[in-house]
Amino acid sequence: MPLARSLSVSVVASCIGAVLNALCGLVAAAFLLRQLGLETFGLWALVVSTTSLLWLLDFGTTVAVGRLIAAGRAESSIDGINRIFSTAIAMLGVCAIGVALVAWFIPLVFLAVFTVPPQDAASVGLALRLMALASAVHFIAAPFTCLLWGYERMDLINIIEVPLVLLRLALLMMFVGIGSPLWIIAACTLFTGCLSAVTMAYASFQVEPWLAPRPHMATRRTAATILRLGIDFAALNAARSIALQLSPILVGYTLSNAAVGIFAIARQLSVNCNILLSATTEAIAARSVRLFHEQAHMAQQTLFVEGGRYTTALSCLLTIGLLVLGDSFIHLWQGGRADEAYQQLQILMLGELIALSQWVTYWVIAGVKKHRLLAVFAVCESVTIAGLSLLLVQSFGLSGLSFAAAAAAVLFRGLGPLIYGCRLLAVEPRRYMVRVILPNAVGGLIGALAAYWLDAWLDPRDWSTFFLAGCLCALVSVASQIAFLFPQVLLWKLWPLIRG
Repeated sequence: MPLARSLSVSVVASCIGAVLNALCGLVAAAFLLRQLGLETFGLWALVVSTTSLLWLLDFGTTVAVGRLIAAGRAESSIDGINRIFSTAIAMLGVCAIGVALVAWFIPLVFLAVFTVPPQDAASVGLALRLMALASAVHFIAAPFTCLLWGYERMDLINIIEVPLVLLRLALLMMFVGIGSPLWIIAACTLFTGCLSAVTMAYASFQVEPWLAPRPHMATRRTAATILRLGIDFAALNAARSIALQLSPILVGYTLSNAAVGIFAIARQLSVNCNILLSATTEAIAARSVRLFHEQAHMAQQTLFVEGGRYTTALSCLLTIGLLVLGDSFIHLWQGGRADEAYQQLQILMLGELIALSQWVTYWVIAGVKKHRLLAVFAVCESVTIAGLSLLLVQSFGLSGLSFAAAAAAVLFRGLGPLIYGCRLLAVEPRRYMVRVILPNAVGGLIGALAAYWLDAWLDPRDWSTFFLAGCLCALVSVASQIAFLFPQVLLWKLWPLIRG
């Protein structure tokens, strides 16, 4: 398959997968909130945030393996790929065993930090252990996922993951009833995780028929190579994961479980936007690694500027959509049980506008092995979130914590990477401003005004009116973006009228 075509297929597959994942997540959240209630739903959000931190125990191995496999492909070295793959199985297998052992101690820490009703303590403890075991299964599947990533087969990854997401949603609807214990949700997650590991393994051997992991190929030298690259990425992943999970943990520690539920609803929408942008641009990461090893500097510049152009446009569209239609969506989505989440969503999305536009920048910087500064930015984001949250929570409550997360996102996932990316790739800031920021800013502003007027006119109170408003708002926003991103198209259409 030609390179351009393979990249396009990966991008399209990643987008479809991200959208379906987001939709399933929204349906699952509404279902769980209705079945569990706001207080228990907040507890589940805390369980997920806590156990997600276990993924940090790979010390960057998964990220390093994917990049080393991509580099091995660039050098056409199947022996090198087999050595990396065999060593990764051994290293991540040790991580899986370690996480499985840690699983038995997590409930003790969780119950000591957060407020859990006595009648729910046993259920929460079992849910924590099952989710920790799901993290262990993630490490078992990781070498196979890394191989598919290195081969730029995001299409296969999504073909596997999307049906499993649908299966998990179906299992939740079958087994979770009103007042059900949390461990049932965790068991559904663990079951689909095991299926994912098996199917990823099968797909890997289909993609690379010469793949032949052997114990003797897992060498200390290869492990040292993985760790040297992985440690830097470990710092980056740790800082980004902590920044992502820190806010709900702080909400649970300083406010209440119900406040965690409200914040989780708003944050899920902003996180879904990040997942979509990440999935849309992740195929660029593997391409950036190859361009770096091929020393194709001009191609990297083009990837940075043109990729940023489209990512910024998508960031504007998503932000406009949630700011304009978010109140109606949350009301319909949650049946009026969490309308106060819209205020938090507004704050979070205003902060995410610039951060969302820099996903291409993130992948390009990581692809040229300049990720240490990204790790520094992520650490600064966590510190800023913690500091501002503790400073503002007494005066502004939940809104103060949302503002802390938004301000940190602007500084350390938006402006910081943007400035550094221009400097790293020798792209003049003026060129980036004229080519990327200016047309998107003008087009986005006009689209936002038109969408706001349509929303006020239609005033959606039911799903049919909401979908109509959403389609019209998307139409005017996209038209506005296209008019300024591609003015030649507009002029080509208008030129006969001007001449006539």
